[in-house]
Amino acid sequence: MKKCVLLINCLLAFAVCQAQVAVVVNSPASVAGPKAFAEPAADFTTTNLSSGTWTADAVFVDNGSATPTIGCDTVLNASELAGKIALIDRGICSFSEKVSRAEDAGAIAAIVFNNVPGEAPFIMASTAGFPVTIPAVMLSYEDGQEIRDAMNEGTINITLGIFSFANDISIDGAKVVNPTEGTIPIFAVENGDFDFTPGALIVNRGTNESENAIIQATIEHNGSQVYSESESIDMVAGGDTSDLVLLPTYVPPADMGYYFVDYEISSDSTDESDIDNTASSSFYVHESAFSKARWDEDNERPMRTNAYTTADGGNILFLSGFHLSNANGATLDSVQFYVAADSQVDTVFGNWASGSTVRVYAYLWDDINGDSVITVAENELTAIALNTVTLDPNLGSAWVTVELLDFSLSGPYTITEDEVDIFVGPRFEGSESAFFGFDEGNDQTLQLEQLAVSHVDYPYLFFTAWDDNDVPTGEPSIFNNGMDGLFGGSLATALYVTPLETSTKEPVLENVTVKLYPNPAADQFTAEVELPAASKFLEYSIRDASGRQLFSTEKNNVQKDFATFNVSTLPTGQYYLLVRTENGVATYPLSVQR
Repeated sequence: MKKCVLLINCLLAFAVCQAQVAVVVNSPASVAGPKAFAEPAADFTTTNLSSGTWTADAVFVDNGSATPTIGCDTVLNASELAGKIALIDRGICSFSEKVSRAEDAGAIAAIVFNNVPGEAPFIMASTAGFPVTIPAVMLSYEDGQEIRDAMNEGTINITLGIFSFANDISIDGAKVVNPTEGTIPIFAVENGDFDFTPGALIVNRGTNESENAIIQATIEHNGSQVYSESESIDMVAGGDTSDLVLLPTYVPPADMGYYFVDYEISSDSTDESDIDNTASSSFYVHESAFSKARWDEDNERPMRTNAYTTADGGNILFLSGFHLSNANGATLDSVQFYVAADSQVDTVFGNWASGSTVRVYAYLWDDINGDSVITVAENELTAIALNTVTLDPNLGSAWVTVELLDFSLSGPYTITEDEVDIFVGPRFEGSESAFFGFDEGNDQTLQLEQLAVSHVDYPYLFFTAWDDNDVPTGEPSIFNNGMDGLFGGSLATALYVTPLETSTKEPVLENVTVKLYPNPAADQFTAEVELPAASKFLEYSIRDASGRQLFSTEKNNVQKDFATFNVSTLPTGQYYLLVRTENGVATYPLSVQR
């Protein structure tokens, strides 16, 4: 069970500078070059890659068994390993034991090869009783096989640690724009409540300038490419990071399933370390679920990669926010989340102190001052639904689905407004620690640092205190990882909603052509509208990301129209133009960028 405490100094971060940590095969030429790797857990070894550079020939361990390169017994070829980099295969015993035995035999560093084809290298956990002081990493099964085969050509020479490349641009999951909702219900897509604007930062880790760097984003759905856009940057200086580049907005169809998002960067220079030139994400259109996390279709629940709590344990409430339009009459059905007890204090659910409880809560957000920021002092959050979670005392962790009941506990909560912002999530109250699930793969660091304009867009908010009415007290928080960035993992909690029947909603305006230019806009934009036939009225409405109307105007007896709008007073961010006639309404995304 993977769990973390959200402390300023506990989250992993990678330095963005000209020198980076790397694993590079120097020879032979057939396998030479950087390799994708994973460093072990922080307590695995006293020496990490960022503390130096180690270059040596590589030798497989031999423990004399039927599987000699597993390294789960005394290493017999110590004379060959002394001063070398040990190569070890995964399997049978713990990673700590393997590396510790290689170190005892004289190895200056260790590389463990994964034994599962197709599985990426992952963080190796430590095991008590096998101290390690040398650097260690994991490489993939495929790289291990190539290196093993290349030994027939000659000596394998490898460098681990701090490394500099002349030409090396990169992106990663924290440097690209990921969807703010990893999972969105189909009715929200139909209502125009979701779109996605890809974007990225290009990081130049090399010493040379990178010229004509290109960001390419593609989206695939049901085996077909449904989006492909690119943008170029003239130059990114060595050791520098580009400004955020946003690509055209993608509005998905009302079609359920995965939408796979892939980023790739390139430049006019030959990249000497192209293993970090791609990043991937996804979002999922679901029948009824909202979640900030990506969707795990195989298990019918949000994707979870980790679990978190506060540094000191105790009370914690994690919330995700969602915007719903055409919501009058919809019901909040249930909430699904992951919870784990703190095994570090030998606690499982059945041993929590009397009075320790897990509940789920839903809150209606009334943004009183219109600043898109929750201010609890203004009583902007109103508790509208809850339920107490019954947990199996035999489990130390569990996925839980619990029905949401209105605050009188008389039945499901029914929304009575057309446009609402709902915050929902699990709450633990007690002196122990409860860890709740997060999806680190849907990283919102870039959103938090440069794009998010509303707390509804945040990947999570947390509180540690609440009043007698179960309304959070104090300002909402999000953790900073102490490395000039925010922890951007998304809360792996799903809210299931049953909407009104489609027939009761305002119909979608069909066969209308709308062009917005420029988009993104800086000071003004023009809407060019052509209707299939003359309409009695044509209404324009500009709304912000939370659905609030900022401006509206109407024209009569029109079929084709040009309208120019001044947006110079609007903050940079994502907006929407609604076009409405007596036949229905259509929504079009608009970006304001300066």
